[in-house]
Amino acid sequence: MVKPLTYSKQLADFVQYRFCYLKDLLNPENKFIENDIFTIQMKGMLFFESSDEDRRERSLTLAQYLWERDDRDFIISIGKKHERKTEIKIHKFVLASRSPVFDRMLENEMKEKFENKLEIIDFNAEIVKMAIEYFYDRDTYETCNVDQLIDLLQFAEKYDIQDLKSKVEHVLIIKVRPNNICEISNASINANSAKLKEICIQLMHFYMKQKLPFNEEIILNEDFVVELNQIAALPVEEKKE
Repeated sequence: MVKPLTYSKQLADFVQYRFCYLKDLLNPENKFIENDIFTIQMKGMLFFESSDEDRRERSLTLAQYLWERDDRDFIISIGKKHERKTEIKIHKFVLASRSPVFDRMLENEMKEKFENKLEIIDFNAEIVKMAIEYFYDRDTYETCNVDQLIDLLQFAEKYDIQDLKSKVEHVLIIKVRPNNICEISNASINANSAKLKEICIQLMHFYMKQKLPFNEEIILNEDFVVELNQIAALPVEEKKE
């Protein structure tokens, strides 16, 4: 019987690891080679990230032209009550057109309508700025790290910006790795992202089945764990369906 050689390692970019020494491989006592045949079975996952060169050049949109103008008539003030505020200007009609929440706020008799100013205290200026840039068709969110994307996803959920939410979900799905899947899984629950949650459940189940190590320091949301356990308990035939 051929002796199995089990090896599990998360490889860094372009880093090589020795699976075993040549002398061990050729040692007849180990029976790695039988009948002059050496069989290697490998399991792994391949990840890739697109570069700026992969993106085709696009003609400028109206929103991108508006980005360059200096006639913005609305202010978003970011920061908690006793903190120094950061103010970002935006065209009022652009803000209203990208979010039904903002639209209702500016249509109704609310102070934001009369003061031409909105205060945001639960997101930092960096996240709000990225959202505003998206309103002007600037896709700076594509270069964000996972933590920023999670905050941006929560921002899109709170203010019902469905197109931004969908695009951030897509980027997060591409960025899911064993070392961040728990964080992204929790974010999928907090942001009511069914698509992202489903992907995380399937990937988590795959990691567990293949015994791939992932970050277990972050406590998973209870609802996510329940659904994950339900998937794990299904017969193989039902999972395929």
